[in-house]
Amino acid sequence: MKHLIVALYALLIAQPLLAQRPSTKTAKFDFTEVPTVPEDLVRNVQFVLHADPNYFSLDDLRRWGGNAAILKAGERLAGMSYYTLEQEVALVESNPTLMVQVALGEGSMGRRTAKSEAVKGEEMTYWYQVDYEQPLTVQITDAAGNLLDGFELPAGVNVRYGNEKISVIESGKGGFSYSKSKLDYRSETELETAVRTPEAERFIRRKAVLTQLSNMVDVLETRLYFNDVKASVDVASAKNRKVDYTELDAAQEAAVAAFEAQNWEALDGPMATWSTWLERADLLNPKADVNKEVARALHLNLAQGHLYRGDFAACARHLQAARSMTAAMEPEWAQIEAQRTLLANRRKAAASNPGWAPDEDVETFKAIDLKDVLGKRSENKDVDMFSGSDVYAGFTEALRNWKAEAEADAPENQAAAETEQTLEQRLGARLEQTIGGYMLRLNPLLDRDLMGGAMPEEIIGVDRLAYLDVSGMAFTELPASIARCGTLHTLVLSTNALTALPATIGELGTLKKLLLRGNPLTDLPESLANCSELRVLDLRGTQIPAATALSWQSKLPECKVKYDE
Repeated sequence: MKHLIVALYALLIAQPLLAQRPSTKTAKFDFTEVPTVPEDLVRNVQFVLHADPNYFSLDDLRRWGGNAAILKAGERLAGMSYYTLEQEVALVESNPTLMVQVALGEGSMGRRTAKSEAVKGEEMTYWYQVDYEQPLTVQITDAAGNLLDGFELPAGVNVRYGNEKISVIESGKGGFSYSKSKLDYRSETELETAVRTPEAERFIRRKAVLTQLSNMVDVLETRLYFNDVKASVDVASAKNRKVDYTELDAAQEAAVAAFEAQNWEALDGPMATWSTWLERADLLNPKADVNKEVARALHLNLAQGHLYRGDFAACARHLQAARSMTAAMEPEWAQIEAQRTLLANRRKAAASNPGWAPDEDVETFKAIDLKDVLGKRSENKDVDMFSGSDVYAGFTEALRNWKAEAEADAPENQAAAETEQTLEQRLGARLEQTIGGYMLRLNPLLDRDLMGGAMPEEIIGVDRLAYLDVSGMAFTELPASIARCGTLHTLVLSTNALTALPATIGELGTLKKLLLRGNPLTDLPESLANCSELRVLDLRGTQIPAATALSWQSKLPECKVKYDE
């Protein structure tokens, strides 16, 4: 038995390796990212942080002013070099050419998770990992207050509270100074008592705000400054011993060479090849030459090709197509979302700085490091950067309204509207490997729009469906076409609204488990007796009498029938 389990597990693991899948090569080349606002306005910049002083005050900013490590925790990637043209940026209080206004919303503390570990030279160190919701909105405007760009940060951050070194502020006639101190807890009980105090709550809040300020700067600098980067583009082909992907391999090699030479016209051939192969896509057949995984990779190839050629609408369409094939928990989701952000920034940069091209004769100046400015401001008096007012709600509403109007025709939004995800694509993105084929599970929370009525016929079209779980979906009818699921071994129909099953269910010769618990069934079709492989039949919570259930036990002697006695 042990050897059988090991063999089945090995088969399950091997199945994804046997299916058609992408294989990538990376092109790397120098590229200049351009500001999303008019670059000639990034000269005299006014920076203001708005916050309710009862929530986050100037004293909070000063208290943390000597501890730049928190702001630097999200340090930019190595190799990034932000700069402006023709003039060094100056932070000013009046007569700005550009205004950056940051609005803090009121945050909230979530779950706390106790942590501990041994540290050299100490017995143990204790801390809490704290989930914190800290909303923050940024508006970038011209001197007249016209919105040019802006963004909201994801509110969720993680904050550590416990044994750690801290900076303590001290004031005197000469101004402010900082000294080193330490939070030191010798037990979980001591830490638990401390974390419930108002002082700890404010400490955690300060760290959450500074963490978000660090995240904000990371995003803001890509909007304001030029940046010479080492661009990296993954170009996909496909691989499988049984399929000839020579043409895709050749397209991959040609595309990598084109990207590295920044010869965008040389992408014509590879992009034509990718488009042709996409015509062969079969998203519900994992064994197809161009299955979901390969099709998604080809769409991402085309999206990147169009992005660097400046065809933003086509880029958006292919990104949306790839997105429609991807579940949020898959690793490709983050890649696609990053590409969507890059597309939006490139589009806005092209609109704000039309016709811009690199010019070696133009003098450049290193940009102001905003993290350094915020993290080392011990007195906050050389330029007034703090506004003790709560404007978050108004700022956020204004930004959203502006985006809705100014970006209504943006390619990303148009593509999302025009390329709605088909149910086939949606189901294809949800398939999981299982023994004998593929598993599909619907969820009343994620698939609320499918609930009620007959089970969708598209489910029946899933190739090599071996395990189907639609429990809790309130389906009233199981289609007669269920007989087409010739590889189905497990069918979970629990907690639906089925009053009858189609006679065709008896054609499921591979069916081993049929779970009908919690349906208002009063009887079963006689054809079910043809399912000789059936080993589990769950009738609990139905209206089928115990005597009828017992009769099914005699009709299917190898099957365990579960019923209400």
